[in-house]
Amino acid sequence: MRKLIQTTAILAFALSIGMHGAAQADGSDAPSAEQVQKIMDLLESMRCEMDEDDIEIDGDEIELDDVFCGGGQFDIDLNEDMHITGMKAE
Repeated sequence: MRKLIQTTAILAFALSIGMHGAAQADGSDAPSAEQVQKIMDLLESMRCEMDEDDIEIDGDEIELDDVFCGGGQFDIDLNEDMHITGMKAE
């Protein structure tokens, strides 16, 4: 039984490492705390809100999914300087 638990733990760890590697391989990175704060400040000035978990960084592009504003729900693209480069209603 102990061997089974150890093997399961090792397998779970190996899978989590593999999943992390797969996430890194697609070019997406988690935003830094500073980036999150700038994004949330920008959205607040627009009277919008979103879940921080819906922020994706792909190279120089920042993708905001499921942003809720007074006029509806949007996906917003930002450049690295936090300027809006695209905004589409969902």
